[in-house]
Amino acid sequence: TITRNRILNPGQPEGKIFREIEIGLDGIKFRAGDVCGVVPVNDPKQVDRLLQGLGIDASQKVRFGNEEVTAGELFENNIEIVRATDAFLQML
Repeated sequence: TITRNRILNPGQPEGKIFREIEIGLDGIKFRAGDVCGVVPVNDPKQVDRLLQGLGIDASQKVRFGNEEVTAGELFENNIEIVRATDAFLQML
C-alpha cells in the first residue's frame, strides 16, 4: 500500500520529476540506504500483437545478455514496447 507520494522538486520545468514514495510493507524492514526497485511488465496482449506484427513466434528462443529466454519473455519483461526508445529502434 502506498502511504505517501510527494514530488521532491515541485515547480521544475519539464524533465525529470523526483518523487518520494512510501510503501507500507508489513514485516519488511528497510534501513537508510536500502533501495527498492520497481520493475514494470508489458501487457501480454500488446506483446502478442507486436510479435505477430513482426512475424516472431513468442516461444522462439533468443539470447538476451548471458541468458536464453523466449521472445515472449524478452518483450514482456525486458524491453520497453509502449514507448519506442532509441535502443528498441536500433534493435529492429
